[in-house]
Amino acid sequence: MAKPGLIVLGLLILFSTFFITQFYITPQQKQQIKMADKICNFEYLSVPLGSIAQSLSPDVAEKCEQIKYAKMIIDYSPFMYILGFIFVIIGSLVGEKRIEKEKTIISKKVEKNEKITKRCEKCGAELDEDDKFCKNCGSKIVSDSKKSKNSESYCKNCGEKLMKGDKFCPNCGKKVKK
Repeated sequence: MAKPGLIVLGLLILFSTFFITQFYITPQQKQQIKMADKICNFEYLSVPLGSIAQSLSPDVAEKCEQIKYAKMIIDYSPFMYILGFIFVIIGSLVGEKRIEKEKTIISKKVEKNEKITKRCEKCGAELDEDDKFCKNCGSKIVSDSKKSKNSESYCKNCGEKLMKGDKFCPNCGKKVKK
């Protein structure tokens, strides 16, 4: 599984940048922002007239500040697209490596446990999957498919045969789990 956090962050950056640059700021507004930026930074004979106007009027200073941020969004939008794609790609690649690592761990665990073990219903000894008789007490092992066909049940604690409706084992007294 991929790293969803990185992928979501990348997609969020991509979609928000696309929305802002394509829908929120119209082409006409982009032209106005560029012209207003020139006015805010206007210089004549090396005299910063735009800065002087900003210092004289708080309204002009506020508008120039807003224009500065809007222009920054427009100017940095290509870098934001690249950043979004990088997050999506890294999120996908990191997740793929993690999946491969988990597959290796699972296959090693399966190799170690070649035979699935179960327990004897009579004495509780550990058995291999293909055993037909218990190695400890010699009782016959009833396969799971035969157990479901027969309506017989056995005590999980001592292996005693239980009658239908028994709530406790008649041999060891343990409560019967259904």
